[in-house]
Parts: sequence; C-alpha cells; structure tokens
Amino acid sequence: MNNLQNQGTANLSLMPGAEATGGWPALAQLFAGLAGDVVLVLDEGGRILCAAAGGVAPGDGGPHAWEGKAWHDIVAPDSRPKVAAMLQELAAQGQARRREINCLADDGHALPLSCSGLRLGEHGPSLVVGRDLGAIAAVQQQLVQTQQQLEAAYWEARQRLGKGPGG
Repeated sequence: MNNLQNQGTANLSLMPGAEATGGWPALAQLFAGLAGDVVLVLDEGGRILCAAAGGVAPGDGGPHAWEGKAWHDIVAPDSRPKVAAMLQELAAQGQARRREINCLADDGHALPLSCSGLRLGEHGPSLVVGRDLGAIAAVQQQLVQTQQQLEAAYWEARQRLGKGPGG
C-alpha cells in the first residue's frame, strides 16, 4: 500500500463506504465531478496528497502533477498569502472561506480557481474544492480590451475634431 493510501485509509471512516470507492484518489475524483473543477486532498501541513480534475483522468496531466508538492509551491506568488490564510483557517476552524487562487499549470499558465476548503476530522486531511474561473477571466479580459479600444477611438475622434483634453 503506498503512502497516500496509508495516510488516507485511517481517516476514511469519517465517510462510510469510502474504503469501497478506492480511497482518497477515487473520492477526490468523485468530488471533482460533483462539486468542483479541481479537488485537492491536503495533509495537515498543506502537502497535496491527491489532486483530481473533472474530466481529467490520472496520468493525463493536469492537477495530478501537483501530487506530493506543497500547495503554496504550485500557486502564483500573489496567491501564496491566500493559501497560507486558508491553511490557517482549516487548522483552526476546520473550514476555509472561498478565495480566488491562481494555480500554475505545468506550462506556466495561471489556472484561476475559486477555492474553499473543509477539514475531514480533527486531524484528518482537508478537501479543497476549486471552481475554474478561466472562462470568467477571459470575458473580463475581453471587456478590458474593448473598453481600451473605445477609449482610444474616443480620443482619436476628439483629436480629429480639434478638441484636446478638457476642451
């Protein structure tokens, strides 16, 4: 039995029938399909025991490559304080409020996720469920670009009419 299975099996009693599902990897994949786009199972120190993504099978890349790494090591520098705060909340309260975290894919691109977390038992692992904000981020970027184009066209029109700023 590997370390992930050893660590997860002792705490699976919190979820009746979880042993029959194949342990934490299968459970994380189930949650990814039901509740989020990405699910991380973390140990008490924030190391990723298991990662699952809806529609991505283990071995197909994606978040599975994060397994064994510390969560703060796979996020953008601006998200590290948010990860630290979530880990503190999980340790102190057993749950962490939703935060936007920019995880880094293997190719270096940011994967924006809206994450919340829940600790399973007093000393059990934590589940972090993330919803992909990529589509929302793309729409926001298009909005910003459109606004910049409108402003440029406005100033160009004002210049053609001979009216400078404030005129």
